[in-house]
Amino acid sequence: MTGTRQSTIEDILRLLENAEKIDNKKIRNSVLSVSSNGKIIKVTKMSDNKPTAPRHIQE
Repeated sequence: MTGTRQSTIEDILRLLENAEKIDNKKIRNSVLSVSSNGKIIKVTKMSDNKPTAPRHIQE
């Protein structure tokens, strides 16, 4: 299961990197909701006048 989750996370990161090249602002103002089994359930677009969601990614 961990291998599948890691693969899914890598896929998400790859999609984000590719999309970031196209429209950085769109990615910066979006929130991905990911279910516990690693599937993307929704992408929420945030308006420009609202603060962006806190980032919980550890680097």
